[in-house]
Amino acid sequence: MSASTVSLTTTPTTEIRRRTPVLSGEKKSNFDFPPSESHANAAIGDSGDTNRDLTRAEASAERSSAYDVGPVRRKSGSTATGTNTTTPQRRTRKVQGLKTEKAQWKRVVRVFAKQLGVLLLLVGLIQLIRTVTMKEEDRSLSSSSFPIETEMVLSELESRISAVDGLVKTTTKMMQVQVEFLDKKMESETRALRQTIDSTSSALQSDLKKIESRTETLQASVDEVNAKPLVTREELERVYEELKKGKVHDTSFSDISIDELRAYARDIVEKEIGKHAADGLGRVDYALASGGAFVMDHSDPSLGGNEGSWFGTSKIRRVHSQAVRMLTPSFGEPGQCFSMKGTIGYVQVRLRTPIIPEAVTLEHVSKAVAYDRSTAPKDCRVSGWLEEKEMESETMFLLTEFSYDLERSNAQTFEIPDSARSGLVNTVRLDFTSNHGSSPYTCIYRFRVHGRELDSVPPPLPPSLSLPPSRSPSLPPSQPPSQPPSLSPSQPPSQSPSFPPSQSPSLPPSQSTSVACKSTPYPKLCRTILSAFKSSPSDPYRYGKFTIKQCVKQASRLSKVITSYAKRVRSKPGSATPEEIGALEDCGELAELSVNYLETVTEELKTADMMTSALVEHVNSLLSGVVTNQQTCLDGLVEAKSGFAAAIGSPMGNLTRLYSISLGLVSNALNRNLKRFKASKGKILGGQNSTYREPLETLIKVLRQTCDKEKDCRKASRNLGELGETSGGSILVRQAVIVGPYKTDNFTTITDAIAAAPNHTRPEDGFFVIYAREGVYEEYIVVPSNKRNLMLIGDGINKTIITGSHNVVDGWTTYNCSSFAVVGERFMAVDVTFRNTAGPEKHQAVALRNNAEGSTFYRCSFEGYQDTLYVHSLRQFYRECDIYGTIDFIFGNAAAIFQNCNIYARKPMAKQKNAITAHGRTEPNQNTGISIINCTIKPAPDLAADPSSTMTFLGRPWKPYSRTVFMQSYISDIVQPVGWLEWNGTTGLDTIYYGEYDNFGPGANTNQRVQWLGYNLLNLAQAMNFTVYNFTMGDTWLPQTDIPFYGGLIRKD
Repeated sequence: MSASTVSLTTTPTTEIRRRTPVLSGEKKSNFDFPPSESHANAAIGDSGDTNRDLTRAEASAERSSAYDVGPVRRKSGSTATGTNTTTPQRRTRKVQGLKTEKAQWKRVVRVFAKQLGVLLLLVGLIQLIRTVTMKEEDRSLSSSSFPIETEMVLSELESRISAVDGLVKTTTKMMQVQVEFLDKKMESETRALRQTIDSTSSALQSDLKKIESRTETLQASVDEVNAKPLVTREELERVYEELKKGKVHDTSFSDISIDELRAYARDIVEKEIGKHAADGLGRVDYALASGGAFVMDHSDPSLGGNEGSWFGTSKIRRVHSQAVRMLTPSFGEPGQCFSMKGTIGYVQVRLRTPIIPEAVTLEHVSKAVAYDRSTAPKDCRVSGWLEEKEMESETMFLLTEFSYDLERSNAQTFEIPDSARSGLVNTVRLDFTSNHGSSPYTCIYRFRVHGRELDSVPPPLPPSLSLPPSRSPSLPPSQPPSQPPSLSPSQPPSQSPSFPPSQSPSLPPSQSTSVACKSTPYPKLCRTILSAFKSSPSDPYRYGKFTIKQCVKQASRLSKVITSYAKRVRSKPGSATPEEIGALEDCGELAELSVNYLETVTEELKTADMMTSALVEHVNSLLSGVVTNQQTCLDGLVEAKSGFAAAIGSPMGNLTRLYSISLGLVSNALNRNLKRFKASKGKILGGQNSTYREPLETLIKVLRQTCDKEKDCRKASRNLGELGETSGGSILVRQAVIVGPYKTDNFTTITDAIAAAPNHTRPEDGFFVIYAREGVYEEYIVVPSNKRNLMLIGDGINKTIITGSHNVVDGWTTYNCSSFAVVGERFMAVDVTFRNTAGPEKHQAVALRNNAEGSTFYRCSFEGYQDTLYVHSLRQFYRECDIYGTIDFIFGNAAAIFQNCNIYARKPMAKQKNAITAHGRTEPNQNTGISIINCTIKPAPDLAADPSSTMTFLGRPWKPYSRTVFMQSYISDIVQPVGWLEWNGTTGLDTIYYGEYDNFGPGANTNQRVQWLGYNLLNLAQAMNFTVYNFTMGDTWLPQTDIPFYGGLIRKD
């Protein structure tokens, strides 16, 4: 191999490194070729055409440029002519050394590769040189070997380049495989690490939850300890100061030392500690056998060959002698339980005293001393009820449901929700429906019931701390006893009125609870409740105060339950029908009213030094209203077909019994048979004639004149002095506003005028007068409980009209379908028409609903068909009013008196019967009823045109103690001879009180009246009980209205 070949092959990497691409359009360079470069350029041209790879041409050019081939010379003396042969001279090729200016050739090659035009010129020049050199054979031979040799070198170089390229590709693939392998490995390891982190996080979360649960348990224990009724030093000092401020002489404490106080406090603390140490829970167990509780009934026992003994708790119940184990501490000893067959069973326990249940505790043997605890009950439910001999039947209601967990402590306590804490229970039943795996039998080690009795007074003080008997504080002679505010219109507000002596009787003497409870419908339950009253024997007044205090607490609890359930139903669309939602809203409103009534009674009893007749009547009215509110709630829920009625029925029933007991005790505080007024020789029996009073008429006249539409009506509300003697005379006015369509009027709607009235005003603050101009007011109006002392004056019947059309058929409740509703105390309306236009086909459609204490209506009309006038509750008075309707169009449970009114029976739908009244008294001690005095009962024009189309009756008994009387009234022949109509067969006919006295007219003949035990033909003494003075004590609130009334009956000589 020649030296040139060696030089090419030994530097392949250098040539590869020097490969550069050729870019077209490069800028041309001007240069000159030296003469010695022509051979090298010719050799490049011989190596191939110009389309060869420029990299290879560049390499050949550089290889050729490294050598210089000298010219070939002939020997002297050789001629071509004269001889046939020629002896060619051996050519000598001299190898020139490498040129030192390689940088210049590198630049030439790079410029040559970049310039296409110069390349074409060189190719042409090489071809010219090639043509010249081909003329000589030797030169041709010598020249031809160089391109061949160069071609071989280039081929070898190309193969090496290909090998290197292949090696690079192989290496790249191997690296790619390694990268993919590493990527997969990293992904796998990352996934494993992530899983490890997740599992560790779950474990940490679980541990945190356990710690949180233990923290909550610890906090609950701390709260329970804090909630214990232990007496702190601050509380003891506060009690000490209160005792000093009480009705006790300071000398009572002269011998008391701080050591005695500390000893007393120590006794209380030790008692609490001992109670907690007794069974480890710190909660009283009312199912403890040693405390008086006992097992009443249970499912079949699993005796295991030991029959034991049985004893009977009633004619049909038998209880095993070992059943007492369930109510006895077992102290964790295995086997000290009562076992019953199978996985389903029950046990019924009579508690030692009626309580309000708060929790139950179920106990099994501890896992620390027993290897098999599968006999423990699992899924359980607890029910309770109050069982009394006086009750015909008891209603069992659910207290709580729970599952006993073997992983927790052996004694597990389960709280009873607030919704089930609304009533007393003395009987509890535990039902279990499964156990923890043992099918033959289920064991109960101990079952406990916790709760609280009705509040009692504090424990007795030590002898040194006992208080002297309470005495009424004596007033100096110059300081007379405080009197109630003025109730007589003839006296100015600054004067103190006097009451008849019979109105402030002495309290009855002390009685035992057994004697006092005879006045209630539930004597045994009454005795149970009063057993917590430690100051027995006492008088009925203090007994009543004690029970009313319990009523307040239970009513507040029930109100919260109803409100919470109503909110939950409203927050879940579709969970209840619109009718049910409306009934629940009514229940919430009524429950809130009941709480307000009871709080009012409590405050009045606190401030009363003695029980006056007026106070007793007011308390009776409010308590009667509370009972009525509950019954209205239940009626609405039943009417709406709500499932909540069954759930809340039992708690409300228990609470109603408590109300009834309070009613009986308070009513017994005074002799209710006391006749406050007797007959006299005047025109009015039992009171003075008060048929007309000028001041009210003066007020109406001045308002209408001052507020003529041509005058500025605002002037009346700004300056009441222009009303003359009205503001300072018989009727006290606080402010007057005008409702009408004129720009000078104060308001355009009655609702806006009511909203502008002040809140919670007192009788001595005067009336807020609203004068509504003649017109039709199509608005649904409610006078809320905080708007008191409102007077609504219109322009007359059928002139000022308030109308609506809500009814039961269209989805409204009876309670909430009225066009006008009034709740605020001492409301008064004059010369207004209240109308419901729904028609008889819409059934119940109320024109006015009235549950306002001390409300009065004068010269008003009430127009509707069924249920026109809803006299819902409390004391009401109607004078010279017109009432139109068909079925039960005067109904409710108020103490309502109608004087000098017109009662019109309208024509109902086909096959319907008219009933004028439907009273709703549910308790015999309620002071409610409907008294109709000197009224006219006749047909409306539509019925008068067709009197034979229907039958009309004086009334029918809506509730079992319904009470209605008609006295000294005109009864037309529209009333059937039997007079009265039953409601549902014979229900209530023996317990109602229906009466008639001194009526007249063709329908007043009583010869063919019903022969019910509850129907009465009254004498004068009986009739006097239903007058204004005796039935509603109207003399204490009607004079403020200046509405004409008479307190007794009309005397007929």
